[in-house]
Amino acid sequence: MNITLTSEQLYSIIKEEIKRELLEQQVIEEGIVDSIKDFLKRNAFPAAVAGIAMAVLGPVYKITSDAERERKVQRTEQALENTIESNTKAETQKEFAEYLNNTAAFRWGKGGQRMMIDEVEGVAVMPLSFTVAMVAFEDKRKGNVPRFGIPDGLMKLNAEPTVPSERAERDSNDFFGKFRSKYIFPFNVAGDVVKKLPTDIGPGGAYSVVMVSPTVIEDDKMANYVLPENARTVKEYYNWVYYSEYLSIEDVQMIVNKISPDNLAARQKIQQLFIDANPSLVQLQQQVQSFKEDPSTED
Repeated sequence: MNITLTSEQLYSIIKEEIKRELLEQQVIEEGIVDSIKDFLKRNAFPAAVAGIAMAVLGPVYKITSDAERERKVQRTEQALENTIESNTKAETQKEFAEYLNNTAAFRWGKGGQRMMIDEVEGVAVMPLSFTVAMVAFEDKRKGNVPRFGIPDGLMKLNAEPTVPSERAERDSNDFFGKFRSKYIFPFNVAGDVVKKLPTDIGPGGAYSVVMVSPTVIEDDKMANYVLPENARTVKEYYNWVYYSEYLSIEDVQMIVNKISPDNLAARQKIQQLFIDANPSLVQLQQQVQSFKEDPSTED
C-alpha cells in the first residue's frame, strides 16, 4: 500500500524529528557540562580549566558505548589531570627559575667570550633577553596581566626570524650606547631567584657582571626592539617565555578573569594556547578526535 504525504505533513514530520534530535543533543550537552563540573570539583581545579577540559574531554563524554566510554574517559581524565598538575604555578615558576640560572642559556659573547664586554665600563653585560625573562618571571609571580596581550599563537624561538637581518645588526651595534646608563647589578633585582652568574667570561679573565634594568622593558616603545642575541623582538621573546615555555594554569585563570564574559573568543584563545603549549595535551586532543570519529578506536 502506497502512502502519499502532503508537503504539510512531511514538513511536520521533519520538524518533529529535528525537535527530537535537538532535545537529545541538549541532554547530551547538559550531561557533558555536569561531567566537566564533576571533573573540576574532584580535582579542585580552577574554573579556567573548564574550557580546556571541554576541548579535551567533551568529545570523549559523547561516546555512547558505556564500557568503552568509561575506559576511555578514565584514561583521558587521568592524562589531563597529570598535565594540569604539572603546570601549576609552583611547578612552572620552579622550572622558570632554573632557566634563569642556566648561564649557558644567556651566552652571547663573541669569539671565546661568554658575555659581551663593555670596554668603556669594564664590565660584562648580560644579554637583554635575561632582563626580558626576569620581567616575565616577575609578572607571573605578582599576577600581573601579560604586558603584550594574548598572542594569536605560540612563539617558536628556533623558527625563522621575523625581522630583517639589517635591523638586528643595527640594534646590536647600538646596544652599549643605548643601554649603558641603565646597567644594574643582577642580584639587586633577582637575588632571590638567580643564584649564579657567568663571571668566568673568557680569555680576558673575570669581570663584574651587570644587566640592563627591567625599567627599560616597561617602556612600551621597546616592544619591537630586536634582541641581538637571538634576532627576536622584545615582545616575541617575552611571549616565548611567558606562553610557550612557562604558562601555568593559574596564569590562564588570571587572564580569563580579566576578559569580559562576553568575549568568548578571547577566553578560548588563551585556553587553546595552554593546550598548544603542552604536547601531551595536543596528542590527547588528537586521540579524542579519533574517539569521536570511531568510538572503537584504541589509544
